[in-house]
Amino acid sequence: MNHRFVLPIVGPAGCGKGTCCTFLEGLGAHVLTTSAVLEDHSKRDASAGKIIHEYKHVLKQNVPDEIASAAMIGTLRRLFRQVHSGLFGLDGFGRGPDQFARLAEWIENRNAHYEQVGLPLIKRGAVFLTLTEKETLWRVEKRVEEALARGEIPRATDLGDIPKQRYDEYAPIQERLKKVAESTMGLVTIIDLGKHSTLEAAAMIYGMTYEADPNVIAMHLRERFQEVA
Repeated sequence: MNHRFVLPIVGPAGCGKGTCCTFLEGLGAHVLTTSAVLEDHSKRDASAGKIIHEYKHVLKQNVPDEIASAAMIGTLRRLFRQVHSGLFGLDGFGRGPDQFARLAEWIENRNAHYEQVGLPLIKRGAVFLTLTEKETLWRVEKRVEEALARGEIPRATDLGDIPKQRYDEYAPIQERLKKVAESTMGLVTIIDLGKHSTLEAAAMIYGMTYEADPNVIAMHLRERFQEVA
């Protein structure tokens, strides 16, 4: 690949975004997890750090789009100084339409500059990982049981904080984000994790990015991670 491919990966809590991104990292992709990016941004910008802490730990809400976008774009900017090609998966970024729009605008401005200085351009897309309510609840319950079996306290992400009304609301939100992503990020791929495993989803994403056979990639991942089909 002679370009950078930026790919926000979004979906409901517990659907498998993190697992999918783990497989992508195993293939050599660069994965930026929104939570880790925000933590790093807090250390670099004290004023933003206070706001991030308040939203995450006091209000228990998503960090404002403006701050989340600034954090992710800043991380990409620093990373692009060192890495001029490859897949960059943004785990959990793109939860609000404004995040897609800000990222798309930054990419357009960067490409205008890169064309002048001869650097590889940034291509873009978005992936929506979908899952039924029943399957998501089952996955979250399983993760909690596994944590308890290890004698660990389940993380907030394991618990999911997913009352049913969130899933009643999720379908229209997903449709709205899909339309925004189509208009601002270009290529949009929707993968149903009720029909495909997270390993297969990672193979599909990687295959789409590198124009490779996803079946061959899935076989390689199964061998590497010893996952049974």
